[in-house]
Amino acid sequence: MRLTRLQIVRAIDLSRTTTAASFLQSIVVDHSMTAGQFVYVSDAGLGNVIVYNVACDSSFKVHVPVGPCGQQDVMYMAPVQADVLDMAAGRGTARYRRLYVTYLSSCDMIYIPVHVVDETTVGLPTVNIGQKPCKMIVLGTDRGSVIYFRTGSDTGEILSWDVNKLFRHENFRSVQRGRRSRIPLMVTAGFQGYQWSMESNYIDFLIGDIGCLGVSTRIEPLQIRDEYPDDPCSNTVPMRCGQGPTTTTAAEKVGPNRKKIKESSGTIGVNKRPTSTIAVGQAP
Repeated sequence: MRLTRLQIVRAIDLSRTTTAASFLQSIVVDHSMTAGQFVYVSDAGLGNVIVYNVACDSSFKVHVPVGPCGQQDVMYMAPVQADVLDMAAGRGTARYRRLYVTYLSSCDMIYIPVHVVDETTVGLPTVNIGQKPCKMIVLGTDRGSVIYFRTGSDTGEILSWDVNKLFRHENFRSVQRGRRSRIPLMVTAGFQGYQWSMESNYIDFLIGDIGCLGVSTRIEPLQIRDEYPDDPCSNTVPMRCGQGPTTTTAAEKVGPNRKKIKESSGTIGVNKRPTSTIAVGQAP
């Protein structure tokens, strides 16, 4: 959509890769100088990432396994650029595009090597890099090699992980302390390369405990701190294979105006009706 003219530039038909059981959740648009423009859509209902080639009007599916523990629910996608040693090409370290994917209630972190996709690609592999040290609710990326997330704890602390480092909890960086009145929903790169975070009290709104101030959302530059906590996952109960995550969140507390509900981080606002057509935005 061209926002300045409120004009739809292109519509993508996903009926070839979706069914009545599809549950489309998020969309990522990736532009490559060599391969063109590709759209990635998460279909949590079928456990697939739909890869759509804009230039060729073609698409295929990449299945994302749940793994030995957890369940298939909210699917997060995070496009990054990873530095990979490429001795075969004689270039030393090369920057490759990857699409990291994980489920809210799964144990594993997976990536799809999207740097190899082109107009002839009809399938892509998935690479499992290991089990998550704790629950990870993905918030966004810096459009480079850093993924921002939170663990689902009451503090709402924003953490980050550089994909060029080993996937271990000691490499998780504490970026910004959370506010008890709001939880972080999204982190994205914005004007002049600054990282911006969006926080809201929507969880309290859903359970009817927002008080007289009502619903509020705050967007501000991310206050990045240079700190590596001893154990950034200490606020959560470790996941046990076969049982999924056992984290207790603020939404599960019981108070005067509260009632018990399931962990809903990342699931609110998702349309559960089958969807087969979406529009792709294009800057003016």
